[in-house]
Amino acid sequence: MLKSLKVRILTGILGIVLLTNISNMFLVQKTTENVLYEAQKDNAFNQINTVFLNVENQYESILFHRDSSLERRKSELKNLNTIALTIVQDSYNDFTEGRLSEEAAQKQAIRHIKDMRYDKDVGYFWINDTGRPFPRMIMHPTFPELDGTILDSPDFNKAMGMDKNLFVAFVDVCLKQGEGYVDYLWPKPTPDGLTEEQPKLSYGILFEEWNWIIGTGVYIDDIEKDVQKRINAVLAELKTTFSKVDYLDNGYMFIFNGEKQFLIHPSLEGTDGSGRINPATGKPLMEEQIAASRTPEIPFEYIWNKPQYPDEYRFWKLAYIRYFEPLDWYIVSSVYIDEILNPARELTRRIILFSVVFIAAAVILSLILSQNLTRPLQKLMMAAREIEKGESTDGEIPVSGTMETMELGIILGNMIRSINKAGDQLRRAQKMETVGTLAGGLAHDFNNMLGGIIGTLSLIENRLESDDCIEKETLDSYVEIMKDCSLRAANMVQQLLSLSRKQEMTLTQLDLNTIIKNVMKICQNSFDKSIQLNPVYLNRPALIRADGSQIEQSLLNFCINAEHAMTLMRSKGESWGGLLTVSIDPLTTDDYFCQIHPEARLGDYYVLSVKDTGVGMDMTTVAKIFNPFFTTKKKGEGSGLGLSMVYNIIKQHDGFIDVYTEPDVGTNMKIFLPALSQDEIEEMKKRSPKVIPRGEGLILVVDDEKAMRQTAQEILTTNGYRVLMAHNGIEGLDQFKEHHNEIDAVLLDMAMPEMSGKECFIEMKAIDPSLKVVLTSGFRQDERVNDLMAMGVKVFVQKPYTFENLAEVFHRLFKENG
Repeated sequence: MLKSLKVRILTGILGIVLLTNISNMFLVQKTTENVLYEAQKDNAFNQINTVFLNVENQYESILFHRDSSLERRKSELKNLNTIALTIVQDSYNDFTEGRLSEEAAQKQAIRHIKDMRYDKDVGYFWINDTGRPFPRMIMHPTFPELDGTILDSPDFNKAMGMDKNLFVAFVDVCLKQGEGYVDYLWPKPTPDGLTEEQPKLSYGILFEEWNWIIGTGVYIDDIEKDVQKRINAVLAELKTTFSKVDYLDNGYMFIFNGEKQFLIHPSLEGTDGSGRINPATGKPLMEEQIAASRTPEIPFEYIWNKPQYPDEYRFWKLAYIRYFEPLDWYIVSSVYIDEILNPARELTRRIILFSVVFIAAAVILSLILSQNLTRPLQKLMMAAREIEKGESTDGEIPVSGTMETMELGIILGNMIRSINKAGDQLRRAQKMETVGTLAGGLAHDFNNMLGGIIGTLSLIENRLESDDCIEKETLDSYVEIMKDCSLRAANMVQQLLSLSRKQEMTLTQLDLNTIIKNVMKICQNSFDKSIQLNPVYLNRPALIRADGSQIEQSLLNFCINAEHAMTLMRSKGESWGGLLTVSIDPLTTDDYFCQIHPEARLGDYYVLSVKDTGVGMDMTTVAKIFNPFFTTKKKGEGSGLGLSMVYNIIKQHDGFIDVYTEPDVGTNMKIFLPALSQDEIEEMKKRSPKVIPRGEGLILVVDDEKAMRQTAQEILTTNGYRVLMAHNGIEGLDQFKEHHNEIDAVLLDMAMPEMSGKECFIEMKAIDPSLKVVLTSGFRQDERVNDLMAMGVKVFVQKPYTFENLAEVFHRLFKENG
């Protein structure tokens, strides 16, 4: 029964789905719980740090407010004393002008000054003389018993910070400067009488003609009341902020002070928390929280109630606590642990439900996919064996069977042709430092890719010859191996081309872990054996949207420079070798980071770091490394274009580069690339598979490569077109002359012997000016291609093209050009 391919496919898929379901239940849930737990811990920690910074800023504002209030009151005191001085001056003028006697004038001034009040009768003026060693009180409105007395009592030794008689302090200041401020302790008048002594700041001014000092002051507690109002406003603002913080279902932030009073709390605000006990330890909870604030980076766990269960203290909470000493505040960010884990449990339930659906879908899919795959695979195997034996080198790969095997045949044919062309490219690129360094590794990788294809095909051939049925999943894995090897080989050719000329970017979703793995393979096979490679991968996918070949090229360039710094660039007689570390780290930027890195934006990045222990650079050199043609290597060892190219590539990806280096220590080059957001990742997952468009009409295929002609013919006929083929430009022109009234479009190769694509196009265009042409070549950035596009060629498709590529190109050609 199990010898049937359909049964094996069905059994295998069901087994995989069931195994996946069980794995998800026992592994995914635990991993998800850990990830969510750490994420919520980070969220709570970040929230409390943000609030702490806000409180610090607000406290600076409070201090500024206090200082401003004090300066404003001092200015008011000075203005008020100026008014009082004017009144005294007017009385003095009455005396000097003969209207009053001196005694009458002084009494008049004293009467007016005594009656002056402000600040709801709290503010008043007094007058004393400048007598020595102690002055005499001339008038005091709140202590009239002092009038006429010498102010030598020890009770007046209340000048703050001086331990000095406050009236003597006024005399000293005013005789020296004519005016000045003194702070001291003094009772405050209220509607209920005088209070206990309070801090007071007074301003005195000298009226020299009568040797009077006129003084008035403000009580510090009035200023402190304004400051307390500002503190209360900060608390109200924080309370509003806390109410908007989303901590799952019931998490929240709160503040208590050193007296264990809740300043902000959803249900306990204004109450005393000193008597509350932690059920987990039996100790006073606030004492434990105060102790935990000494290590704010370590979460504190305790047992508490929930709003919906006010009397049940059985729920574990996690909290981060920070102490703000200037205000004696303890700021707490807390979340319930069970609420952190609820999403993971819900995810497990959904996985189980979806698994049931997947099982049903898998059964249907397995029945649909269990078609006859052996014949086209056998043809591919035979073609691969001919290539292995050297009997075929022009990419004669059969294209037949299902879409997957057809695409595989197309990719294999393109790969062989690309490898042949890549040989020429490598020979022309011998002057380039990068290819020179990596030539051995590239050859090794190409052989590995061919080995993966040929070895896999030989496995299929062996099992077919032994009449051993091949399970669907096994066939799929074989196809995937060969497809992956083919695509990597084609991509490597594109990378080689991009080393010398700029190519347009093809942006796809990439995992930087894979980029590092690919580059490390090349480095392992190419670098001097004295270099120790240390790749450090991220423990999760590091997804970005980028051109994979360009990012690999950039990373490879940095690695090559690092290897040179540890080998070729060392001083004569110094031993070669060192450690090359390539790593990935996630980074979330903030305003401060963006200030010191103007190229950055707020958001998530992945940081690719290439760190070596080589010769390093000085700051003068670092300032020039991204300039074109600048190099620190010896003549003939470097062109100076590598880092300039890397800089432009990373900039095109909205990234930037940071360099840290020390001479004789080493260099750390960091590439910052924007991370894919979760919304972008989900959107890419939701994208439906692309529908391959079908068409109709007669297409003339002109290509000197037999494999490419056959590939194009199979693709086009499969998509509904009829095809004429020509093996060079001359035959293509003859075919066009004979059938131009029937031909709807031409697929024209650029580079052909005898008659080039350009010459052929010009002749065809003379016959039919409305001719529709799709131009194809292995390299887009060819001046001949640009010339033809300028002459009227509508569409270009680059080799190697896939089933979807070519079908889409002709669909677009007819859609856009009628």
